[in-house]
Amino acid sequence: MGLHPGAIGATNAYMAGALPPILPAPPANSESVLLVTAGYDHTIRFWQAWQGDCQRIIQHAEGQVNRLAISPDRRFLAVAANQAIRIYDCSVNAAAANLAGLGHGNNGAGGAGTSGMGQGGSASAGGASGVNNPVVTFTGHTSNVTSVCWQQDSKWLASSSEDGTVRVWDLRLVRPFRSYPHQDPVNDVVVHPNQGELISCDDGGRLRIWDLAANACTLDLAPEPDVPLRSVTVPSDASCLVAGNNNGTVFLWKMLRGSRDEGAAGPLPSSPPANGNSDGATEAERDPRAAIDGTRIGPRSQATAREPHQPAAGTEGLTDDPTATTSGGFAPKQPSLLVPTSSVQHQADPPAPEQDGPVLIPAHSWQAHSKYLIRALISPDMRYLATCGADTTIKIWNMDEHKCSLEKTLLGHQRWVWDLAFSADSNFLVSASSDHVGRLWDISTGETVRTYTGHDKAIVAVALNDQAGAKAE
Repeated sequence: MGLHPGAIGATNAYMAGALPPILPAPPANSESVLLVTAGYDHTIRFWQAWQGDCQRIIQHAEGQVNRLAISPDRRFLAVAANQAIRIYDCSVNAAAANLAGLGHGNNGAGGAGTSGMGQGGSASAGGASGVNNPVVTFTGHTSNVTSVCWQQDSKWLASSSEDGTVRVWDLRLVRPFRSYPHQDPVNDVVVHPNQGELISCDDGGRLRIWDLAANACTLDLAPEPDVPLRSVTVPSDASCLVAGNNNGTVFLWKMLRGSRDEGAAGPLPSSPPANGNSDGATEAERDPRAAIDGTRIGPRSQATAREPHQPAAGTEGLTDDPTATTSGGFAPKQPSLLVPTSSVQHQADPPAPEQDGPVLIPAHSWQAHSKYLIRALISPDMRYLATCGADTTIKIWNMDEHKCSLEKTLLGHQRWVWDLAFSADSNFLVSASSDHVGRLWDISTGETVRTYTGHDKAIVAVALNDQAGAKAE
């Protein structure tokens, strides 16, 4: 399957079997766009975003990849896999990869390297014998790592795992400096825009907010108990919080700071469907990992049982906390290299002074997908919420006044859609699917403008960084 000639249509959806349109010549600086996909074929692929050509392949022989994240400074790619997070150099032409001075080697030869140990985990680093070897490998999770995300200054990253924990990893000390427990497998974690909190969700249907400075859980709620929450997302102005679950239901709360009242974090106005498992799919079809390695995301017996409001034992009093030197402000909005002349819209207002803690006020909930919802993502300019799942569709919701009216339905994938990534200007969206194809969508037209083919199994992870102002130091 390749990119075929065609005309840009006027419809709001790209139909299966239609011909992707021809784009104008790529921008002169389009080579600087970082677009990466990965999945169950044990490969990580770097793409030329406009041309649709694969320019680099990393063999990930250790197993499937579950999530990808490019550091804000564009230097490193974090790869979430089974029981480990591997950090790769994003520079295609690098002779060898070093991270923060760890490991030394000449002319591509491996260096002595270093290793660090932390509470419940460790990391190893060394001079790479080739550009496609990981710079650092973080170990400590005892099951699949389901998500990974970077702090805005690229000093630390957070991860979630089916082992029932959320961990925070210090890139300078190459060790975890925080570990937070859930009673169930954790499906997603994001860094709050204030860079001082984490938000995670799990298979028990629970949403939790973790205060890094207080080293404690400050909010714990379950919008639909025992229905797994799959994904959580927060806009850059932290005005709301959105989560989606296995029933295809999306929940939206307004997010405030201060003392909680009786209306905070209560039931949402509308009732989600009673049963999200009526699609007739097999367990392996619902979660391909069940067919690949015999594991599944759901069983509560795999979770680490600890009290919900207590940090993991041994994490108290750790020094040299990277968050202590982290700016509490918002990351500046960056123009997109996909459209170099694009203007910045909907710039976030400065955050209001923080008070006692997070307060979630239920706004509304709605049925976004007829089957499992897998990913929810708010665009950088806060105009859109994109959702995807097992029904093969991508839904674009208008976030104006948090009403979330349906803007477009993107059609073209033949199987489950697992992951999404917006361009910096929010005009484009990249998707990853079990049909082995990645797609680049023009949000304004709803059309597929590029396809990325080469994986021979499901693509379940995608990462995009096209910020023109983001440069490695």
